[in-house]
Amino acid sequence: MNRLILCLKRNDQIISTDKNMGAKHLMPICWHDETTMGEFDFSDRLQTKAFAHIELPRETNLDALREICLDEYDPIFNPVSARKRKYRFDVEDLLAKIKYTDLESKLRSGEHIPLLDGKVLDIFNIKKLSSEIDYSKLPVLTDIKVVTSGSYTVGTSGADYAKWSTAETDTGVMDEALTFTQIDAITDTAIANFSGGNAGYTLLLTSDTPHNGDTASGWLTTVAHSSIGIALNQTGDGLQEVSYLRGVRSVAGSSTNRGFITSAVEVTNAKVHDIIFDGGGLVGCGINPGEKDTGYSFITYNFMIYDCASWGIGWYAANHDVKPIMECGGVRNCGSGFLDSSTANYDLRNIFCFSDTEDYTVAGSNIGNNLSSTDATAFGTNAHISLTEANEIISTDKTSADFMRPKTGGTNQTGGSTPVYSTVDMAGVAWAATPSVGPFQWVAAATGNPWNYYAQMA
Repeated sequence: MNRLILCLKRNDQIISTDKNMGAKHLMPICWHDETTMGEFDFSDRLQTKAFAHIELPRETNLDALREICLDEYDPIFNPVSARKRKYRFDVEDLLAKIKYTDLESKLRSGEHIPLLDGKVLDIFNIKKLSSEIDYSKLPVLTDIKVVTSGSYTVGTSGADYAKWSTAETDTGVMDEALTFTQIDAITDTAIANFSGGNAGYTLLLTSDTPHNGDTASGWLTTVAHSSIGIALNQTGDGLQEVSYLRGVRSVAGSSTNRGFITSAVEVTNAKVHDIIFDGGGLVGCGINPGEKDTGYSFITYNFMIYDCASWGIGWYAANHDVKPIMECGGVRNCGSGFLDSSTANYDLRNIFCFSDTEDYTVAGSNIGNNLSSTDATAFGTNAHISLTEANEIISTDKTSADFMRPKTGGTNQTGGSTPVYSTVDMAGVAWAATPSVGPFQWVAAATGNPWNYYAQMA
């Protein structure tokens, strides 16, 4: 098939205690182009419970379609108060042009709605309303189907949610643990800004097919828009965890701080691990721990970040009271490998940054342990500088299973000192003595030398 499909929110998503914070009734959420993204298979949840879908004319301008699915406010500097989209469509105007019998009552009730025929519809001429609603004059169209706990799937082929962005806009304040699991490749056309309330529970975003450190394995998430891929902006006690995801950027970020995974303001503990991200050589970054914290922790381990035009890991305008900990990973061919150009106060351990414009761009009060670079910028205890990349990693071909794998006999293997790991408590649970958990991990060198390197494990 070659359909172009626009996804609209049904009823109002209420986040925290503010009625004006979530995605609203008939806000455009994302879109799907079957000619480039594969056939769209509707699940019951997509058609019956939370969303409506319109088939648009093939000649619809995709860049303009991207624009209507952007956040109204910057997801970095207004992460929690941001309305989820710039505006919502006027119900009466849309219904008059769709001409579907009794559609409004069905939209509100959660009845099954088939794909709406908009093949002659100019979506850009539908009347638009403000994203902020005066609830003293209009009722809350409460989303009674919102998910607050349980396990759900994400993917194009019949999953509960087609994209991370649709999963996020159907998430309410949690009352138990909540898990979203990717089950096939996703091309997301809008930000997934998770910014509800954890209420002491764990929000987990993961994959049913771990990549095992191989850039050609596991499910791929393509960031086909100019914003952040996944924003971790949940509030309250609890944990936000992202694991085993592999991503690539196909559209340049609107700003250098648009990362694959970003926490704008650390308002809930975050753990991000076993991540591969290809920046596509475009504006944007890899893992961005955010602008500042409010007493919570952000910990990242087991990562491969490469080809980000802006930077791989870090953030340029941050000030953290609780140091973000980033350990056991590699960054290659980015603008900056690690970036801190203010007072971010990071704790970096067991990381290499190779062949970046500048491997470590450092201005703040950072801690470094067992860092290495191909230029002279690695810092801290047991830093290794001016290394030759060909002596340190097996392959620089990102299609190879050996891409960014440390080479036997290199300085990273033979020149290390006793590795240092985080012991910070997070969410009331002591951090492991080492982060070597799961199939993609750092393991001690075969020689017994304590410098650690990551390896693909069965």
